[in-house]
Amino acid sequence: MERKIHMPKENIRRIKELSQNEFWEIYRTQMKQDFPKSEIRREDNFENLWRDQKYLALGWYEEKPGNGQQKECSLTGYAFFVIAEDAVLLDYFAVLADQRGNGSGGRFLEAMKTYFAERTDCILLEVENPEYAVDENDRKLRERRIAFYERHGVFFSKVETRVFTDEYLILVLPVQKAKEHPVKEWAEQIKGVYESIFPYNVRKGKVWYTVRQQG
Repeated sequence: MERKIHMPKENIRRIKELSQNEFWEIYRTQMKQDFPKSEIRREDNFENLWRDQKYLALGWYEEKPGNGQQKECSLTGYAFFVIAEDAVLLDYFAVLADQRGNGSGGRFLEAMKTYFAERTDCILLEVENPEYAVDENDRKLRERRIAFYERHGVFFSKVETRVFTDEYLILVLPVQKAKEHPVKEWAEQIKGVYESIFPYNVRKGKVWYTVRQQG
């Protein structure tokens, strides 16, 4: 049974909950173009999350001019979420290559706030840590991604994580009126998310978090 989440009427033509089949189509085709191989988890990991009703896939649709006077909506981006007991993690987020640069990503991100408003007070995000960039171009790319999120109200939780070989900063996207959270709470939330994603024998010694004390 698909997980049903309240969706305001004004977003019905824009944001859509995707079926598992639609998720798998994106996973097996589009994601290979949008994410490094090291960041794409194995199929059995997602199968377990779907089975346990801990996963959600959303598609972002925007109108494009059709051949005639009518406009047609087509997929312009997608976002996948881990739904843990006390947290929601934006697991993967991408705008299709031919739709980038026109504000679609920002509009999608803003729509997520409304979509999740009755479920949680915030969404957690992983972003690649600029301090571990492979070169200056990679650093600038990572910093641009963070700046994009910051323009939409996202802030750094002071929690940093390592997932196998990838280093991340954990950001927070408020979806309701901002609430004060101790840093320890963000850390516990991301810990719970990782426990949902990775069995103990998989994450032991390979998936961890730390709290930045300064800065």
